[in-house]
Order: sequence, then structure tokens, then C-alpha cells
Amino acid sequence: MNYIELKNLFFKYRNSTEDILKNINFNANKGEITAIIGESGSGKSTLLRILAGLEVPQKGELTIHDRVFIGEETFVPVEKRGIGMVFQDYALFPHLSVEKNILFGMGKVEKKSAKKRADEVLDLVSMKDFIKRYPHELSGGQQQRVALARALAPKPEVILLDEPFSNLDANLQGKIRNELKVILKTTGETAIFVSHDKDDLEIADRVVILYMGEVIQVGAPAEIFKNPKNEYVRHILGI
Repeated sequence: MNYIELKNLFFKYRNSTEDILKNINFNANKGEITAIIGESGSGKSTLLRILAGLEVPQKGELTIHDRVFIGEETFVPVEKRGIGMVFQDYALFPHLSVEKNILFGMGKVEKKSAKKRADEVLDLVSMKDFIKRYPHELSGGQQQRVALARALAPKPEVILLDEPFSNLDANLQGKIRNELKVILKTTGETAIFVSHDKDDLEIADRVVILYMGEVIQVGAPAEIFKNPKNEYVRHILGI
């Protein structure tokens, strides 16, 4: 049974005559890491925003864990989706400590329970020794871990990550990439991230390749590398 199902999704911006996303279909199983990859302008970040509830498609269906989030007469707003989001710039509150950034992300959870959960997720991402520090006192990799901990804290249905490695130094990317995979697999989270970098595919269980707003190939990384559908896929994969 698919945990996430996206069917026949179309999207265009207001006052635009051209669809940004056209007939998007793919699914993912619980606990899988899915990479949505494509060049700039392919629609991948827009797709992530639709999954998060930040944009409303003109047509299509989204079901997560048998619950309809987008349908013919259904649109669940962002605050009721139970989806965690890690933005490209991490979006940490600069005036809040690491611990308070995590607690803020947990909303109205009872104080004692929220503190316990914050300790758990900060321990998970190896940031428990930094709870009193502020974002400007952290490296890019440390900020990313805090942003991930904040997204994990409310135990979301799905974690979404927008270009999670693009702001990191090249020599750090491989290390942080592997750390992220270990964290997501340890928690059993279902995750979807967007990227334009083929090296990011090494942590994915499933790959969705977008070209000009359309899905042109879906499959396991090894399968796609072995049988690329066309020249664009070969170009994206650098083969």
C-alpha cells in the first residue's frame, strides 16, 4: 500500500496561461526517501510547496496515509497537514536559542513533554551540547541539523526538504548527506527532498525526474542509472 500518492496534479500561477506542473503522478512507501531532481525551472520546488500546502493546485489529488490532503472538494491547509519542512535557508529564528527554536516548532504541546521531545531530537542530530547557542553561532551544517530537529520534533507524517545541501561547503556535503540519511532511517521518517545535484541521489530510495513541469522517469537510483529513459535523464545524471 502506497503511503504517499500524488495523482494527475496540475498547477499554474495566478494570471499565468502556462502550467508550471503538468499531470504529475508518483507514489512513495512509508519510510522511503524520495528525491525530486531536475534543472532550475523544472517545477521541483513548486511541487514541494504544493505537498506542504503552501500552494493550491488547479487539479489533482494528494493522499498521505489514507488521508486526502488535496482532492476535488478537499484542501487541507498547511497548519493542519502534520508535515515537517526544512527550507533551503533553514529559516531558524535568529533571536531564539537552538532549544527555543525546537520548542517553537512544537506549538501548544505541554511544556514538560515538549522539553523532553526537544532533548530527544537534539540528541538524535548530535546537537544537544549546543542548546543555548543562537543560529549565528553555528556552522551551516549545524544549522541544518537544528532545522531538521525542529521539523522532526512534532513527529510529522512526512518531512520535506528543499535543496538540503546546496548551502553547504562542497567538502561538507558528503558528510552531511550521509548523516541525514542515517537520521531519517533511524526515525523511520518518510521524506521527500528536491535537488539539482545528481550526487544527492545516493541517499534516495526513489527518484522522480522532472523536466519542464512533467515527470519523465521514476524509479530506484540504480534502475534509473542503468536504464535512463532519454537524453535529458542522461544529462541530469551526468552519464
